[in-house]
Amino acid sequence: DTCHWHWRDSFENMYSDPAFHVPFLSVLGNHDYGGDCCARELFGGCNSAEAWLGFGGNAHPTAQFEYDTHHDWQWPEKKEGRWVMPYWNYQKIFDMGPYKVQILAIDTNVCDIAKQCTRM
Repeated sequence: DTCHWHWRDSFENMYSDPAFHVPFLSVLGNHDYGGDCCARELFGGCNSAEAWLGFGGNAHPTAQFEYDTHHDWQWPEKKEGRWVMPYWNYQKIFDMGPYKVQILAIDTNVCDIAKQCTRM
């Protein structure tokens, strides 16, 4: 739920100063996959890999994709919201006059998914 208090507290209110009213290019991290279910896995319970990946448990990284309401946004277009995370992996190209900057956002968590939130 992108209207949830957690979004307001951890992003909108946290970075409310006008200096932060710029696009935030984001990518998922290991905690985005685990959430509460990951914590339960570390301390017992929730041993379903599908659950802690967000396919039926408490972790929902897709909410972060939904918070980006303009998935096809490209610089220098005006963007409604500041959050940029259209997909797990994406690229954005910033045309800076004589130069172009290509940003690659790559979710590398899948490379180590078997070790995340599991007891060794």
